[in-house]
Order: sequence, then structure tokens, then C-alpha cells
Amino acid sequence: MMEVVFSESAGGALAVALGKGKPIGGVSAYIGMTKEEQKQWEEKERRNWDAAELLPGSRDDQMVLPLMLSVGDIDEQRPGPKRREALRRLFAVYPEEGDKAAETMVETARHTLGILLSRAGQGERIRLYYSDQSDEACGAWWLMNQLTEAGLANAAVTAVKLPPFWQTPAGDILEPTAWGEVPPHQWGHLARQGQTWKSDLIRHLSEQWQQRKRENAPLRAVINGSLISVPDTLYDPLIRQAIEEQAPVFRQAAVIGQVLMRSHGCMGDAWIAMRMEEMIRRGELSAVTIPASGDPTYHRLLRKRTK
Repeated sequence: MMEVVFSESAGGALAVALGKGKPIGGVSAYIGMTKEEQKQWEEKERRNWDAAELLPGSRDDQMVLPLMLSVGDIDEQRPGPKRREALRRLFAVYPEEGDKAAETMVETARHTLGILLSRAGQGERIRLYYSDQSDEACGAWWLMNQLTEAGLANAAVTAVKLPPFWQTPAGDILEPTAWGEVPPHQWGHLARQGQTWKSDLIRHLSEQWQQRKRENAPLRAVINGSLISVPDTLYDPLIRQAIEEQAPVFRQAAVIGQVLMRSHGCMGDAWIAMRMEEMIRRGELSAVTIPASGDPTYHRLLRKRTK
């Protein structure tokens, strides 16, 4: 069975879920913890791993398609120049890595998609993981269009939608917004909740994606359970609210962090930075400092326009 996810962070978690080890600890896990908190955290992790249901298969079954299709031009059938340009614009916040990352992501996704369609054509089952997070929803709808256009609407597809919350065996309440936030020891439990998507539904979702392609809006979002086209200003009120709470001169990264927290993962740091760049172009904000070489472009101070 092929296991399909739509972000690199989800791919990392899935890789562990497909493994046989029980990774507990690590420097990042302990940041800000006291020794007693570390001990309690490790005990909970052990309990969760002891109750874990690891996914069958190997990492060759892992299919990662991190195309960020909620953003930018989607009017092409396979990932190509338009997707590369959309990613390049997003990754412009990482000036030393953005262009290369966009190129690599598109080429890798094209290769992965080819393997997926070939194996699906031979009758292999697909299990995809999605949520109401816009890139994951777009990825799932887009993949159904890829299957339909390849004559594979009858493919065996199981879809696992991320629940809004659940309790782990160790008693923790988890409320992730996307699969990249799901601990590897939880994937097997959640995979059991997958639902079969039959050919009629696959074709319906394919047509829904075709409609989004025809609209080709700058942004797509899940609103009231539906994946729809929206203007690129959709999240601007959240950004402006966070800016209003800052001093006249403020750290752009602090605003981005606040918006990420309040939006519950609806958008990424790159999109917020891109919208703030538009506010700079309109004169609402101005740059006070420049980021150090190699840093993201939003590692700087900005000034609000005086009224």
C-alpha cells in the first residue's frame, strides 16, 4: 500500500511511523523543560510508543507530494513551470535557498507522482492523509484529479482525515491542524479510521479540482468544510490585527509568530511574509533594518506608517 502525504513535515512523521524504532527524547524535545518535566515527558512517550500501531510497509511506500497547492497558479495538469514559480515566490523569504528548493520540490513531486500512478495502475492500494488545512485538502483533491485524468478513477483509495482532537494512550489531548503535527506513534491508530473513496467520489472531487483550476484564484482555503477559491487578502485582517498590537517599530518575525498561532496553521510563515511585503509596497510599513546574510527576509525590524 502506498502512503501519501502532502507536506515535508508530514513526510518526516510518516517515515518514523513506517519504521520500527521508538525515538524518544532529543535536544529539541527538551528545550525549556526541567529535569522533572523531561522525565514525565519521556514516560508519556514510552507509554504512547508501547501502545503504538506502526504502519505496515517500508519507506519505499511513502509518497510525499508537498506542492502547496493552496497558493498561486494551478492551471497546469502536472507540476511544472507555474507551480515552480508559485513556490519560488513563497520561498523568496529564504533568499539563499528558495529557488533551488522550488526546483527540487517540483521535480521530486513529478517523479513521485509518476511512481504513484504507475503502481496504482498495477492495482496497488493508496492511503492518503489529509485535513482541513488548505494545502492538504488541495493535495487530496488534486490527486483525485490526477487519478481520474490517468484513467484510474477506479483505483483503491482510502482517505484518512485528521480528526479535530483525540486522546492518546498516555492521556494527552492532541489538537493538531495538519498531519505534520501528528506524533509518529499516533499514525497507526488514526489510519484505522480511514474511509474508502469509491470511483464516483473520486470523479466528483476531480471535477471540484477542475473547477478550482478554472477559477485559478491566488489562494484556496477550506471554509465551512468546503474547499473554495478566495482572494489573496483573506488573511490580511489577522496580520493587521497583530501589527496593531506592536510598538511603532517591531520585529516582523514576532508578528508572523502571532499570526501562525492565531490562525491555527491556516497559512505558513512564507505566505504571511509575502503579504507583509505587499503592505510595505503600499507604504503601510517600512523596513528599519535588513536581515543578516542567510537569514529569512522577515528577520528584520519594521516601522508602522504614522497616521
